Amino acid sequence: MVVISNQRSNEMYKKEEYILRKSIGEELVKLFTKHNCVLAGGAITSIFSGNRINDYDIYFHTKVDLDALKEEFKKTPTDRKLEGSVKLMCQMDNSFTYSIDHKIFQLIRLEELIAPGTKTIVEHFDFTVCMGAYDFATKSFVFDDNFFKHLAQRTLVYNINSQYPFASLCRVVKYLKKGFKISGIEMFKLGLKCHSLQINNFKNLRKQLMGVDTLFLRDLTDKLNSEEMESKTYDFELFLQMMDDHLSKVSEFNVEE
Repeated sequence: MVVISNQRSNEMYKKEEYILRKSIGEELVKLFTKHNCVLAGGAITSIFSGNRINDYDIYFHTKVDLDALKEEFKKTPTDRKLEGSVKLMCQMDNSFTYSIDHKIFQLIRLEELIAPGTKTIVEHFDFTVCMGAYDFATKSFVFDDNFFKHLAQRTLVYNINSQYPFASLCRVVKYLKKGFKISGIEMFKLGLKCHSLQINNFKNLRKQLMGVDTLFLRDLTDKLNSEEMESKTYDFELFLQMMDDHLSKVSEFNVEE
């Protein structure tokens, strides 16, 4: 893992850091710095590949920082001094999604991704082309050793330390549409990681599905969260039937997004 310090960051990635901070806005950058936030994942990939940023995934070193930022967002516009409105769009087990000045910010609250070190957060990401981060407090970039190589090659290499392989399967489709490629070996690694999961009940299954970074499974995961379903032993055929019933009501566009 490569950590680019503040001084080296200014020398090597001055343009990218400027784009990042400018796209977020000065006042929001101040808040992210105050609460030790980390921007990581797809937004960093987009900055270094020259693409438009679709949304911003914000990670935290402590739950205290996460809760404090949420409280900041609850303040009146005058108190928080942010441009535009702040609206909570969606609250799920894995994130809080806000619309701020027409931009989407997801505050990630998965327990294993709230970590004291930015390096530790990045080490849990699924593909090396996503294993990049910017730490607002230290003004430092953190990258996987192969981040730039694989981004230049536009190839997906799976990180076996990632904990949500079902989500990664969905993300493969998204990246293929963006012009990335993935080898048979990497798909084999991803398949083996799925096989290694211990899914003994529907509670375990729901945790894996919550790793999927889309909303199209929301109604299904809500059903799995019921007391009746959580107490049931995992049944593969029953779940496939539930999945088929759910997907028949969801448009293809929403699934792919």
